[in-house]
Formats: sequence, structure tokens, C-alpha cells
Amino acid sequence: MGAWSCALCWDWNRRHQIRTGQMKPSRAHRMRPDGNEQRAVWGKDGLCEIRWERARMNRDERLTGYELWDVTLPPLPPRSRLYYLAPIGLGTPYVESLTGYVARLAEAHNVRTRTLIVRELLPHLNRQHLSKPGNNSLASFWLKDSRALNGIRTLAKDWVHVLEKLTGRRDLRFLTLLTWAAVLTPKGLLRSTQAWCPACYEEWAEAGQTVYEPLLWKMMVVTICPHHHRHLSTVCPYPDCGQTLPFLGPGSRPGHCPHCGRWLGSPEGGAFPEDEPPTEDELQWQRWVTDSIGELLVAAPGLSSPPQRERIVRTLSAYVEQLTEGNRSALSRELGLHKGRIAGWLKRGTVPQFELFLHMCYHLGTSPLKFLTEEPVVADRAKMNLAKKKESPSAMKNTGRLNVAEG
Repeated sequence: MGAWSCALCWDWNRRHQIRTGQMKPSRAHRMRPDGNEQRAVWGKDGLCEIRWERARMNRDERLTGYELWDVTLPPLPPRSRLYYLAPIGLGTPYVESLTGYVARLAEAHNVRTRTLIVRELLPHLNRQHLSKPGNNSLASFWLKDSRALNGIRTLAKDWVHVLEKLTGRRDLRFLTLLTWAAVLTPKGLLRSTQAWCPACYEEWAEAGQTVYEPLLWKMMVVTICPHHHRHLSTVCPYPDCGQTLPFLGPGSRPGHCPHCGRWLGSPEGGAFPEDEPPTEDELQWQRWVTDSIGELLVAAPGLSSPPQRERIVRTLSAYVEQLTEGNRSALSRELGLHKGRIAGWLKRGTVPQFELFLHMCYHLGTSPLKFLTEEPVVADRAKMNLAKKKESPSAMKNTGRLNVAEG
């Protein structure tokens, strides 16, 4: 107890001498410029603790008030396995194709298309056998089955489901023709190999836009670019390659040949391959075809429900009654079709091939979109292109792309 009293006395004397200027404060015991004093206090554990003491404290000082912050964590959406890559041109005539989207998705992940498909997609599709060594099934998929991904069959539906699950997207079905699956037939719908417009590729690249593969170019009936009025290319333009392009390949990359890897826009040297320009009749027909297909692609995301096959039967029956008083053969002749074609569609409830369907809509003076989505209206012969009044564009006959007699 005596030692503790001596320590307190010594500390008081030392602080008094510092205040009166009789001695300089040590480093452990000094007055701060703001009036605070640094004191050495002995704790119960015998250690020296340094604390600051205010010389004068305003006891009326009040605390500053701040607004309350909401520190509740916001709800986070589920994390996706693959990038949430947005499709290009959704809701426009130039919407991206699903096969082109897969190639762009692989490029975004900086991997080859084969790597993305084998490691990420096939396990979810229960098709791991395609990637087994010594199995030629994957090679067959590149050449034959990949085009069906843009179409209306189960394969397209399965791939859309898996890709939407892995990317978190909910709009990839509109990169295919699945919306129109009930009213279209696979035969004659899609090309067997790719087609593209080199001028479009070149323009997109020069403008800094993303190079992609429109779904419109995958349609068999589309043979001319509606913007540049030139035939679509179907083989690699380089003489040492010159191959056709599958819809998907191990090294697919938008705007490049999957075989040689070179650019498919304007070839080296800046000249396009020599190509016979389309005739005026061919341009007229292709302009109507691309506009009609473009309307279908634009309307797909906004439909409340996809059209059903019964719509074709109901609309076609209405035209038969209005134009030929129920004579199906007579309407077939007026449309330039085989005399039993319409009767067969109505009797069996079958869907006409897409090119025949376009031909029929053209002569009826309506668009495929109106035919498939709107209620039948009174036919106006003045707006029709019936065979007796006006022949089909010569491009449909001379190029052999439409055989209206055999259908």
C-alpha cells in the first residue's frame, strides 16, 4: 500500500513540474496541442497503459445523428453455368440462329465449339456416347444433325432447354422455328449446309458490329441477300479449301470457315467471287419470300400461343368456299397446284411443304403470318395473284426451286 501511495505522489509531482515549466515532458508523458494530456497509469496487471485525457470536456456536447442504412442483402438471381449471352436481333427479321448462337457462346468462353458441346452440353442431353473415342456419331452430328437445331423437331427443343438452363436465358426458342412447329413440315424447310452473304459479314466487321449467323440464311427458300441483292455463298471462297460448311463444326466461328479458319467476308484482295447477278423476277420473288419469313420471325416472341395445325385447315376451307364454292380442284388449278393437292391437305389434315405454302399464300394475296394467325376474311380477288390472272414469278419455274405441279 505504501509503494502504491509513493507512486501516486511521484506522478502528481511530475505532472506539476511539467505544468509549471520546471521540467520537460518525456515521450511517455506529454501535453497534446489540442489540450489533451497523455498520462501513464499503472493497471492492476502492473503494465503501463497509455491513454488520452481531455483537459476540458464540454459535457453538453451532443452526438451527430445519421440516417439509418438498410444493410439487408438484395435477392440475387441464380448463378448460371455459362455466360448470360444475349441473342442478336431478337424480334427482328435478322434474328440469330441457334447454331450461330452456340458458336458465339463458345467464342465468348474462349474455347472451341467442340469443347463447349462435349464438356457442357452433351452431358445434359444424355448423349455422352457421341464424344467417345472411336465413335463416329459426333462426326455424323456435325454433318447431318446440326442443322436440325434451328428447326422444329425434338432435337431443337432439347438443345433450347439445355442452353436456357445453362445460360439462364428464357428466349432461345425464338432462335429456332419451334414457334411454328405445328404448322410447318421439316421437309424442304432448312438447308443441309450453311449459306451466307459475304457483303453483310464485311459490313458488320467494318462497323465494329458483332458478326453472327441470321436464321433467315438457314432457310432453304432464301437464296438471295435482301440487302445486297446477290446470291448467298455456299462454299468457302478460297481455292485451296472450297468446301461446304456444316451448321456446326468442331471449330465453328461466326464469319469464318470451320475447315481452314479464314474470313468469309470479302476475300483477301477485296474482291468477291464472281457470281451471276439474279434476274429481276428472281429478285421480286426473293423479296416477297424474305419479307414473309421475316414477318414470322418478328411475330414469334409476341404470340400468346403458337398456331395449331387446325388453323391451316380452317383458313384453307374458308378460301375454298369463298373462291370456288367448295370446289377444291378448281382452287388448286387457280393456284397453279396439282388438282388434288388442296383436297389432300384438307382430307388428311397434313401440312404443305414450306415452299408450296409460300406459293399458295402468294397467289392468295396474303402473307403466311396472316394465314396462320388471323381469322379467315372475305377473299378479295383484286389483291390475288391467281394463276389465270398472273403467272408465278419466272424464278420459281426457271430455277427449279418450286415444282408446283408435283409439289
